[in-house]
Parts: sequence; C-alpha cells; structure tokens
Amino acid sequence: MGGLLGHTAAGNNAQPNYTQLNVQTSATGLPIPIIYGAQKVSGNLLWYGDFSKNPVGGKGGGKGGGKGSGQSTYSASVIVGLGEGVVTPAVASVIFTTYGIQSSGVNSALYTDLVSVYGAATVYGTTPSSAGSGTVWVNKGMTTLANLSAALLSGAPGQAPWGYLTSVHPDQALPYPDTAYMAIANLNLGYSPDLPVMWLECFGNLNSTCTAGTPDADPAQVIYDFLTNPTYGAGFPKSKIDLNTLVLAQNSYQKYVGAMGIGFSVFMNQRRPAIDSLKEWLQVTNTAAFWADGVLKFIPYGDVTFSGYGITYTADTGIKAFLTDDDFVEGGHGDYLKISRSDPLDAFNDWKIEIKDRSYDYNANTIEAKDQASIDALGQLLPSGVRLASPITAHFLANSSMATMCLELIKNRQLYIRNLYEFAVSWANVLIEPMDIVSLTSANMGLNDKLVRVQSIAEQSDGSLKILAEEYLPGVGWSVAYPQQGSQGYIPNSMIAPGSINPPVIFEPPAVLCGAAGPQVWMVVSGNPATWGGCTVWSSTDGVSYAKIGTISGQGIQGILTASLAAYSGTNPDNSDILAVDLSECTGVLQPVPTGGAAQGLSLCFVDGELMAYQNEALTTANHYNLTTLYRGMYGTAASSHPAGVQFAFLPSTTTFKFTLPTNTSLIGQTIYLKFQSVNLYGSATQDISTCTAYPYTVTGLGSQIPFTIQASASGTLTANQSVLRYIASSSFFIPAGLTGTTASEGTAATATTTFTLAKNGTAFGTIAISSSGAVTLVGASQTRFVAGDVLTVTAPATPDATLANVAFGIGTVKTGI
Repeated sequence: MGGLLGHTAAGNNAQPNYTQLNVQTSATGLPIPIIYGAQKVSGNLLWYGDFSKNPVGGKGGGKGGGKGSGQSTYSASVIVGLGEGVVTPAVASVIFTTYGIQSSGVNSALYTDLVSVYGAATVYGTTPSSAGSGTVWVNKGMTTLANLSAALLSGAPGQAPWGYLTSVHPDQALPYPDTAYMAIANLNLGYSPDLPVMWLECFGNLNSTCTAGTPDADPAQVIYDFLTNPTYGAGFPKSKIDLNTLVLAQNSYQKYVGAMGIGFSVFMNQRRPAIDSLKEWLQVTNTAAFWADGVLKFIPYGDVTFSGYGITYTADTGIKAFLTDDDFVEGGHGDYLKISRSDPLDAFNDWKIEIKDRSYDYNANTIEAKDQASIDALGQLLPSGVRLASPITAHFLANSSMATMCLELIKNRQLYIRNLYEFAVSWANVLIEPMDIVSLTSANMGLNDKLVRVQSIAEQSDGSLKILAEEYLPGVGWSVAYPQQGSQGYIPNSMIAPGSINPPVIFEPPAVLCGAAGPQVWMVVSGNPATWGGCTVWSSTDGVSYAKIGTISGQGIQGILTASLAAYSGTNPDNSDILAVDLSECTGVLQPVPTGGAAQGLSLCFVDGELMAYQNEALTTANHYNLTTLYRGMYGTAASSHPAGVQFAFLPSTTTFKFTLPTNTSLIGQTIYLKFQSVNLYGSATQDISTCTAYPYTVTGLGSQIPFTIQASASGTLTANQSVLRYIASSSFFIPAGLTGTTASEGTAATATTTFTLAKNGTAFGTIAISSSGAVTLVGASQTRFVAGDVLTVTAPATPDATLANVAFGIGTVKTGI
C-alpha cells in the first residue's frame, strides 16, 4: 500500500500543489487473506476520505506551524483491509498443557465436534489473553497502533461499522463483516500526499495456541479450521475428518507437533488448491494423511515416545501384521516381492528452508541443515561431498528453532529411508492401512522380520492388494530441538522516534566572523545520538506563527563545563587554566589541532559569551576533555570567568547553523522564538512541531556592530554654547551606554571642570566633563540609537572655562546593519 504513515522531511520551502491522495496499491478482486497465528500482513486500501492539504501552522499543523512559510502537510482518513477475521491487536503467550482447544472463539467448532463425538471429559484448553499492541512497519520503520491512534476492527461476523465513519460519513459507513481492518482518522501524511508502504503484525485465528508459548497457532487446529470453516474453509465435511488421529489419540498429529513445540503462522493471500497448502504443512511436520474407513486420517512419522511443553506423544510402534512367503501372492507383474534401493548420489545431504522469521521482523530467513557424515562419505565421489536439495519454502513458519527441527526431520527421512518394498497380499490382510508397521519374512529374499512402514495400498484387478512400503528405521522420525541463530544482519527502523533536541547553544558572533553575510545568529544543536539525525529550524517573532529558516543535518558538538574557568587578563595563550568539558549529550569527539591552529581560531569554541580556542586536548573519560593552551577573549569578547555547568559549543563543525538576520527590518532588542523540529537518523519520523519547545532569543545585532569613531575639535578658547560637533547620520549606528569608547583631550588645561553636552536631534542624552587635571568623565544613561537623518551634536557650556583651549573629541559609536 503506497503512502500511509510516515513522510520524509521537506527539503524545499515550495511544495507541489497536490490536489488529491496518491494511492499506489488499492486493488479489487483480491482474495481476502486468511491469517493464522501471528504474521506480518500487508494491507489493501478499502476506503479513504477527508483528504486535506494543510498549510503549516494552519489546519492540522498545530500551533507554531509557520503561516506563510510555503510548507504544507497532508492528511486523510483511511481504512486498510487486513484479512479474514478474527484478528486481535496482540495476544500474550499462553502455554497449553493439553490440547489448547477452546469452548469459545475461532476453534469453538472443533470443541463442539469433539464433545459431540467423544464427550466433554476428554477436552481441555485455555483461552488466550489479549494485551499490548502489535508492531506496525511503515516503509522501513516501526511504530504501534497506539502511536497512530488507529482503530483495529477484528473482523467479527456481526461487527459494527467504524465509529468515525458512522458519525462523519454515515452514507459510507459499511460494516465489512468477517473482515479485519485498521482504520485511522485524519492520518498525518507529512509533506507528501502519498500513503507509505505499511505492514501490521496481525494476531489472527488461533494465535497463541502453540504449546511453545509463542504467538503461533496449533497446526492441528489450523488444519481443522482450514478444511471445515463455513466462511472461508475448503468446504471439507467435518464428518470425514478422523478427530482421533488429528487431536485425541496419544499418537495424534496434535500430540506430535505439540510435544515438539511446532506452531504455524500463516498468511494466505493467494488463490491456490487447498490440497497444495495441506501437503506443504504435512511435509514440513513429517506427517502423512490418507483415506481409510471413509475418513481422512493424519499419522505422524514420529517413532519415538517423548514429552515436551506439557504434552506427551506416544509413538505407535506396534507391528500390525507379520507377513511371510505364505502371505505374498502373485502380482500383476509376476513379482510378488520386489526390493529397490535408491542411489547414494540421489540422497541429498544439504537442505535449506525459507521461513518468515519473527525475530527478523518477519522477513525471509533461510535455515540450513547438513549431514556431515554423508558429506564426508560422498567426498570420495564428489568434489565437495555436498548434495544440495531444492530449497523448501515454508513461510507459514515464523520461528527459526521450529524450522530447524522440521528441516532435520525432512533431511533424515530423505537421507536414511532409501529402501522400498513392493509386494501383494490377499484380502485376508485388508485391515492393513497406510502408515502401519508390518514385518516381512522371505527366505527367497533373505528377509527375516524386516520392519517396513506401509506407504500406499492399491486394489489390483485380481482382487489382491498391492502394497508399497518403505524401510522402518526407529529414531528417524524424531529430532532434538537445535538452537538456531538466523543470519539476521542489521534491521534498520526508519520510523524510530528522533526525540527532542538537547538545549541548544544560541548566540550572535561579532561582525568579523559573519563576513559579507551580515549579522547572524549561530546555533549549535544536537539530540540523542542513537536516534537523532537533524532538524528543521523554524523562527517566529510572536511565538505563534513560524517560518522555516533552514535545516540541520547531523549532530552539533556541544556540552557543558565540568569545572569553573577563571577570568584571564594576561596575554594569549593562557597556559595556566584548564577548560574541562563534558560532551556526553552528543557523544562529541574533539580532534587534534595543528600547531599554531588555536591562534588562527581553528578550534574556536563558545563558552558562556566568550570566544576562545584551544591548542591541546586530552581525553579524560568517554566524551570528557581537558582543553589547555587557551586563546582567551578572541574577536573582542571578554575573557571573563565561567562557572561549571554553563554551555560549551565547538564552532568549526559543519553542523553549526548560521541564520543571517534580515536587513530590511530592525530586530535589535526584539525577542525571536526558535523551534527545532527533529527527524531521526534516516530523515524520517518528523517530530510534531506543536510539541517542539520554543526557545526565545533576544537579538543584539552584535554581528552587524562595527566600531567607528566620529571626530570633533575646536581651536582656541570656547565661546558660550559653542557647537563643537554637528554630525548628520547617513546610516544606522548607536552610542553605547556610558559612552563606552569615547575619548576627549585638551591643548590648554582648564582652570575648572568643563562639561560638554551630547544631544540627539536637540535632546541631551550624555555629557563629557574635562577637569583641570585633564581627567575625562563620561556620562550616558543608556544606549542611544541613530538612523539616517538623525543629528548628533556636542555643545560647550553656557559659561565656558576661560583657559580651556584646543579641545578634541572622539565619539565612540557602533555601526549596525539591521
């Protein structure tokens, strides 16, 4: 089914203007699958509606989505057909001590039939219990029904329509009786209108009736239900099934597979003759089925009595007839006893079986069984000694240990049962049935109580019975449970939740680091290294409407200080202090720095407002470093003290996100809000933006601040209210609070302190006082901003000093680009 759950992160701001849902696999005429046990089921789209394109921040986007960003997400309501009911979300493992036949549920028919024939005293069982939720695979990822807010309708005969359809689309609310399906209302499709490929782990008919405590189904009950179920069965008459050999006798088929812990997990989604499925099931479980006494009987080849999983299988090894030369009669071809033996080179000693391995996310897994003794023996005739059999496909097995046991039984039977016996007997031996063990004694053939197992019986034209038998070797019909490790490899989960980011490092670098780009805000972001692969960065000026400003791919290198760092006033480098950092939150790694690289800023770091670089790094424990030979206060920042616990970021990393501030509007002093919408390592499972934390940041404009000085001077002594400076601004700048960066000097000293007034457009905002000793006192209560056209003036006092002469001023200002 194309396009049903996840989506990939948007790479461009502009999205195609899709107008409808893209459905890739919704087909009519397909058979409704039958599910036994637990299998990975691919669904078929039965219905969809409510398809919607939602601008991010609008419908379906959630608060903080980003109006006007050009992004859109899509959503639709869907019904996905799974199979013939009854399917459950999940079933806890149940170990059955006897038959596992229930008085209610899917196999209640078998219960009723057994009671009617044999009486209730012989029937036992436990009902499975439901718990948890099955796995949902979306593309290559995994999630759950609960995470999707999905409803699972089990496919009961009288099930009601999906409640959502009943309330929203009552004219389309169909019940789909006997069909299990998954339904999701307003499913978020992400940035694509495609439904992704999806599979659901379905716990279907007879699940958890396997004695091994797995979610698989008891093979005996599968066969009975498959043949006789009135809704989807093969239409086989119940009266024609021998329940004694199927489930009741001590050597029954159910006892045989139950004691070995074999279970089926079947997903039947193709039309094929029922006899083909039955043959496959019986071959893999080492059992023969035949007609006798007007019923279908099931006799295992098991020839050893054994117990397992609370079940005891008692092999029927009794000899049903002792045949001698007096019993053999003339056959149609003249030979009354013929022995044939297969060529050793026709015996296969290397077998493979392909299953849908549950431990491998139900993907195909090949199990192999070899007979080393045969390989060694044939090594004298063949280059490798290996005779490879045609692989067996058994997708109804989902457990590698079960498959290994079944394959051993198939291999041993084919490899060691090589003699065939063909003979004819009179009607006096009419009670002999297929699978019976008989004894052959023939002086002419050198046989003395040779045990054989009957394979087939055919009536000849002369009234005799032609019997084909194979040699009987006790022990071949049993195998120990070999532990099996499948060749699983790595199973990626592209839908694993990425998780939220670690608290980001956000700051503005000085203009020299911004270069021609202009003022910027830098961000260093990381997340859980096991799941986090990057994020989409969104910005807002009101905390409500967000616009996408870029993406980050991969982990930024960030952490915290594990010890305080003292202030530094000396010349670089600082050889006395140690910068101790912990990078565990991103599992960051710091590489060696080339000689002289720190002075060039190759290892530039941000620490609580200070830019510094290190020359030497020493790994103390995993992701913990001691950084030494520090170049402090780089690019005009203050080499101040920093307590333990403050943020640290390594800036040369390619993952440092640099957001250039817009130049057409002033953001200085404004607070912007930043959200980081995470994706996982595969670029999928995008985080819901409404759940992302909004990080506020107040813009300072540091990256656009270029210091420059406005020069002013006056020759000779001053007159009353003399204008020393009249400067008309041609671009934006500000004068820092306290007039930082401003200087003043005089040619002839004053006899008393003289105070000059600074004004913006005629309004005073600061003073410069020059004392008789030449000391300068600067007063400026707050930062004062100028834009193009504003007038800066410096004016002498109304009563100037009589001796003060030849004054000069350098008014410290900072140009800004925003």
